[in-house]
Amino acid sequence: EALLRWNDPQNGLVYPESFLSLVEHDSSIMIDLGHWVLETALSQLETWLLAGLDISLSINVSSHELQHENFVEVLQKLLTKHHHIKPNLIEIEILETLAFENFELTSDILNQCSSMGISIAIDDFGTGYASLNYLKKLPKNTLKIDKSFVIDLLTSSQNMSIVEASIGLANAFNSHVVAEGVESEKIGEVLLQLGCEIAQGYAISEAMPAQEVEDWIQSWKGFSSWEKVKPLNPQNRAILHTEVEHKNWINAIEAFIQNRTSELPNLNSSQCYLGNWLINESSKAQREHPEFNELKEIHDELHHYAEKLLRSNKKDKQAGVDKIVRLHKKILVKLNAIMEG
Repeated sequence: EALLRWNDPQNGLVYPESFLSLVEHDSSIMIDLGHWVLETALSQLETWLLAGLDISLSINVSSHELQHENFVEVLQKLLTKHHHIKPNLIEIEILETLAFENFELTSDILNQCSSMGISIAIDDFGTGYASLNYLKKLPKNTLKIDKSFVIDLLTSSQNMSIVEASIGLANAFNSHVVAEGVESEKIGEVLLQLGCEIAQGYAISEAMPAQEVEDWIQSWKGFSSWEKVKPLNPQNRAILHTEVEHKNWINAIEAFIQNRTSELPNLNSSQCYLGNWLINESSKAQREHPEFNELKEIHDELHHYAEKLLRSNKKDKQAGVDKIVRLHKKILVKLNAIMEG
């Protein structure tokens, strides 16, 4: 993805959120800036292609630029100028909110781009108010899940549900799906388990100058753990949600013991997220797994111990917290064994 930076002589590298707000209400500046970005990005892409790189490029486009009367003409001229670039190597990214701003005009322009062979990506998906009826009518090749949902994937079951639903929508629209904001190896693993195979974020690389890209492509190895991950079926995806919620329950117990909150966590073993999954949500195959009964026993032990600890008068409860964490880790081992079959 081509990212805009201002290399200021006095302040160094300046990010777009620091300067675009100063000019975004001036359509003429935004259009000129957008044209410069397109020309620079395509020139760089052509350089890479001539160097033998098999690469495509995604370019962000503002509403001012996209809805300008000569946008398609500018694109056509640039493709003629940079004739080594096939149109299918270019992807135009527009914000979800922009996609439904003046829908008829936007849709018409995107259809013209699509007919040229250019791909269309909906950026920051999930942050706007997209109507599914409009979304299905809009030309698109890719949905990019906003990083605000991805970054908290391991701590928010709700965010995991949003990511899972976004992947399902992309599949329903026969579109690719990209997860933005992948900042750890573990987040990448979970995304692969949910069925998302394309991602960007600091776990893969921070943004870099164009001249460094070729060496990076040749040297990057990725995470070996990602090569082993396969998409999970719906029953096993439910275990991912269970792991997140159980970790949050453990954190709530620690916070209560350490006086960081006065709210006592629910100690009823049948009413916590994991307890409900064990009793009501687990599948027949999961319940027949050799580790399932042991999981139930550890879960009951954890709840009994947590209740005893929280209601005791002991001043030093840290040793008890350590035991709770150890039991939680045992639970995760059992859940992963069940998930792997």
